[in-house]
Amino acid sequence: MSGAAESSPEMLVGRCYTRARRHPLMIGKWPGGRGRIWGGPYTVPQVVVLAVSLAGLVLTRGLWAHFGLFNYVIALGGPYGLSLLVRHIRVDGRNPLAVAASSASLMTRPSGGRLGGRPLRALGGHRPLIGVCSVTWAAPQSRSR
Repeated sequence: MSGAAESSPEMLVGRCYTRARRHPLMIGKWPGGRGRIWGGPYTVPQVVVLAVSLAGLVLTRGLWAHFGLFNYVIALGGPYGLSLLVRHIRVDGRNPLAVAASSASLMTRPSGGRLGGRPLRALGGHRPLIGVCSVTWAAPQSRSR
């Protein structure tokens, strides 16, 4: 710590790390550092979107693969285009996969929240609130300086 911060106990030090200081994990070289991957570097969400969309197209090729050699352009160009799109999309400064994971956890959690690790359930029936409240009046005290 600096001497100025230690000498004054009332001084508050705040730090803000902008997006420029946060470095995402990048995938850009072949293992062992033997060269760059074509079109890279890629972020982890880009690689996930590329792999999932490529797997989805391969698994459903019976539905869409009726174009001869153009099938290969679709099968390779579509996922690559989606991965480039994911590189540039930001939702409130977050990548789309983090937003999707947050949205999924928001939709699957209990509506009442959790208490002690268990879903909180509403109590059955109505329970009247019984209590005593007393209000007293006091004259304001005068301040002497």
